[in-house]
Amino acid sequence: MKKFFSVLSLVLMLMIPVAYGQDNSPIVKAEKLHKAFAYAEAIDQYQKALLKQPDNAKALRGIADCYRMTNNTEMSELYYSKVVKLADVTAADKLHYAQALMYNAKYEEAKKYYTEYSYVASNDERAQNSLAAITRLDSFFADSARIRVHKIGMNSDKADFSPVPYKDGVVFVSSRETGAKDKTHSWTGNPYLALYYAGGSGANLRSAEVFAREMESKFNDGPVCFNKDGNEMFLTRNNNTVANRADKVAKLKIVHSKLTDGKWSSPEDLSFVNAKYNTAHAWLTNDGKRLYFSSDMPGGFGGMDIYYSEKTKEGWGSPVNVGKKINTKGNEIFPFVNEDNTLLFSSDGLAGMGGLDVFECLFADGNWSEPRNMGFPINTNKDDFGAVLNADGTKGYFSSNRTGGKGDDDVYHVEIFKKIFVYGIVTEKRTGKIIGGAEVVLKDKSSKVLGTTNADADGNYEMELEFSKDYELTAQHTGYSTETKETTTKNFTTDRIELNFQLDRQPFGIEGVVSDKETKEPLDGSIVVLMNTAGKELARVTTIADGYYFFELEAEKNYKVKGSHEGYFARSEQVTTKGKKPGVIRQDLPLEKLILNKAIRLDNIYYDLAKWNIRPDAAKELDKLVQVLKDNPTIIIELSSHTDSRASDKYNMDLSDKRAKSAAKYIVEKGGIDKSRITGKGYGESMLINQCGNGVNCTEAEHQENRRTEFKVTSY
Repeated sequence: MKKFFSVLSLVLMLMIPVAYGQDNSPIVKAEKLHKAFAYAEAIDQYQKALLKQPDNAKALRGIADCYRMTNNTEMSELYYSKVVKLADVTAADKLHYAQALMYNAKYEEAKKYYTEYSYVASNDERAQNSLAAITRLDSFFADSARIRVHKIGMNSDKADFSPVPYKDGVVFVSSRETGAKDKTHSWTGNPYLALYYAGGSGANLRSAEVFAREMESKFNDGPVCFNKDGNEMFLTRNNNTVANRADKVAKLKIVHSKLTDGKWSSPEDLSFVNAKYNTAHAWLTNDGKRLYFSSDMPGGFGGMDIYYSEKTKEGWGSPVNVGKKINTKGNEIFPFVNEDNTLLFSSDGLAGMGGLDVFECLFADGNWSEPRNMGFPINTNKDDFGAVLNADGTKGYFSSNRTGGKGDDDVYHVEIFKKIFVYGIVTEKRTGKIIGGAEVVLKDKSSKVLGTTNADADGNYEMELEFSKDYELTAQHTGYSTETKETTTKNFTTDRIELNFQLDRQPFGIEGVVSDKETKEPLDGSIVVLMNTAGKELARVTTIADGYYFFELEAEKNYKVKGSHEGYFARSEQVTTKGKKPGVIRQDLPLEKLILNKAIRLDNIYYDLAKWNIRPDAAKELDKLVQVLKDNPTIIIELSSHTDSRASDKYNMDLSDKRAKSAAKYIVEKGGIDKSRITGKGYGESMLINQCGNGVNCTEAEHQENRRTEFKVTSY
């Protein structure tokens, strides 16, 4: 509805006493009061007239119009429903009825009358915009999860609206009866408007008190805006006089005042103020160079348009209309411009939910973007207006006469969430130790992976979420349990959702049994040592009767485990957790008894025919003997080489000796074993282990048994 011409408009009627003449009937009184803009009083007279003549067309149209002008949309709808059935129904009647229906959220019924109105007023974008809005009502709720609207306790049962930040609170406009003004507005029947101040922040505004009493006029004061320093104000108030005798309405004007020594100076009219038209709802940009305001001055697009004026050395320049992209045949009022040149304003001419809706658009590269309806819950089917936001556009205030408020218009606090994040820290459950690099996986409720991230070195992670959705997050890290938690961005109260994870350590481990290699019996009292690859001891245990040992390992590392027992060869094995999942590695340690001068065969030591150089396959087997020597640093060995009986005894003795010494040299030079610990000696065919001596016919396999490399411990 056109709320500018009711309480929000701040229009003042300088009432002239109404003379009724000889005809003192209710309808005559009502018509004269209507023409005098005394709508509240006119309604009473129209009701009396309708008691006598329920079908009186003049009374029906008159009372419908009075309710429309006083913003009583329920009663306006009731009476316009009768008006549109009259024989002399007009296009304007259908428009007003459609607006009332829209205002009362009866969208399908409104659609019918907007359509009928558009047939005869095809150039009026209000009907087209409203019809477009009805077809896409769902879009106004699309971002509703991003917005939180909070009631404020300092509201009264009268009109409270147009809050602006000031010092440690807000200044707003109110018609509450606690002010100094003792007159009432004949248009609305309520007290005149005055400025009030409420300290506090957010939705926690304290009880209000009159603001700048020295600035009060006899009639309506407000809205107001201030410069960045709070020592200049631009106030909307009524002209003291009408433009001419035929005009019974004192128009609105913007006045300027400065704060000096704690007092506001006598207000001065801005240069573009004119008693013939309204200028109202000023907003000064943060740099103080441009003043936005609303006006119905000639040359506009209809109703109230938004203008701006640039500050010059001489004062304020000529008003500039912001253009038809923003302004319509309806009313565009209550402009607010943020530091990033985002313009908020209210309109009843653009595509909205009903009444005044708040819109936003951005000024960039010399052009305004298309106005965007800010949607529910900032906007409703009622009047929503006077929005102001902080610098980043996330918190602020606006006004509305929506259902559920305290009175006519109320001030509301709003939070607008631009983005929403889930964040937290991943730690070890038992110790509280930070788990840097932990992976956090984001999934929807169907377990579809939406994204992954890794905690930083301090265990912190953060992920952006979408609004109005349910999620599950899983934290995981090698060597730890996984933990899954659920969260939602439905009905949230903050733009940052904290979700911490505590993971149980799932250690890698190594276990096994130290046993006698031949008998398989566990060895009680064995020493098992865990070392890193550099040979540094990390841990050790002594086995009991079952020969069992266990060590906890870390992820992505290499280790060596060594078992030893008195009278046995010590044995070590390489183990790794790199690339492995958490769990226990099995590594038994069967130990061979250490018996002096007992020959121990080395398998797979082969040489090329008549050669003694160490082949790669032989080197691998000799490396195992190197490890035995390293695991048993006190033993001294003899490495022996043997041949079969084929070829001469002298040849075989010489070849085997060269092979034994070559193998010993490899162990010293390549294996890093002290040469005093190993002797290489060839025995040729002198120590055959079967019957295949000279001249004996044997199989190749039997000859192979004699071609062998052995070692024996000579001392330790």
